[in-house]
Amino acid sequence: MRKITMCLLAAAVAVMSSCGGSGSKSADASSDAEVVVGNAVDLGLSVKWADHNVGAASPEEHGGYFMWSDIKGDKDVSGLNTSSDSITGKIGKDVAATRWGGKWRMPTAREVEELCSKKCLWTWTTINSVAGYKVTGPNGNSIFLPAAGCKQGETTEKGFGKEGYYRASTCTAKGNSEIMYFKSGVNYKSYFAMNVAMSVRPVQD
Repeated sequence: MRKITMCLLAAAVAVMSSCGGSGSKSADASSDAEVVVGNAVDLGLSVKWADHNVGAASPEEHGGYFMWSDIKGDKDVSGLNTSSDSITGKIGKDVAATRWGGKWRMPTAREVEELCSKKCLWTWTTINSVAGYKVTGPNGNSIFLPAAGCKQGETTEKGFGKEGYYRASTCTAKGNSEIMYFKSGVNYKSYFAMNVAMSVRPVQD
């Protein structure tokens, strides 16, 4: 009887453990902070864009700053993957896929280029005193991209409030990766050093 009781108790503990994720908060990949997964906004493009950045809780928050294949935002360049392969959707390399899960991933260079194309209307504006671009898609829906600048090492944000640097999941050559860059009156797909930390705005198909 004692063996049966112990087996039943062990089974109960296992069931309780397996059910623990139901209704629980999502933990950040690098800390105990709650992850606020974004909502997918259909802009009438080839992919849906998230309504806020990785590490943020609202559209106007800048969120975290991430280097190439950096899922922690800890600015440690020693362990970075500097290969020229695409990291889109790869757990452990794509910060959007790793932290948000589901169908979320970092955008490709082609998807960044589409967002920056004449298909979309870019309007420089402020939300809650935060400067950035309201991007309106062909179907009239829009997202807000805060001008969060970028970071290199522990330095203060370069261009905060004036420029936006957003990582894509593809790169041009070893040492550089594709990004989306903007400032008031200018927006385009570009490339930047992999060891500079910047914003990430996820997408999903």
